[in-house]
Amino acid sequence: MEQNSGSFLVFQIRDELFALEVQRVLKILEMQKLTNVPQAPDFIKGVVNHQGNVLPVVSTRLKFGLPEVEYTRDTCIIVAEIRQNEDTVELGLIVDKVLQVNRFENQKITEFPDMGRKFNSELIRGVFRRENNFVMVLDADRLFSGDDQLFLMKIEK
Repeated sequence: MEQNSGSFLVFQIRDELFALEVQRVLKILEMQKLTNVPQAPDFIKGVVNHQGNVLPVVSTRLKFGLPEVEYTRDTCIIVAEIRQNEDTVELGLIVDKVLQVNRFENQKITEFPDMGRKFNSELIRGVFRRENNFVMVLDADRLFSGDDQLFLMKIEK
């Protein structure tokens, strides 16, 4: 698919490994109390104050159609930057555990097969092999579209 030699933040949701390009990650926050947003889609768990700005926080589990679980001490919020049309939006992604930053030198991101897998393959840019596991690389800009995108942009403004 494409050559890549970038750095990726690897994190876990349930027993699956995911990655975001490091340049998209602004910060990793400990899990904290969220302020509820009335009439928000289920996967928007609320908002937090992040450096004086309203930060929408999303449950990656719900976004991927997985059941919610109790938060643990490993649960955290990845503050990421995503592009929505011409705008850049900061968004908090609740993940089960952040593992590490991996640098993948001259490896290929292999295309992710659409085989009825439990995750929407449109959200996955491809996969890397890491030791004996596969790491799914999220396409951060495709996480939200349509009404979800408009709702997030309203919250942030």
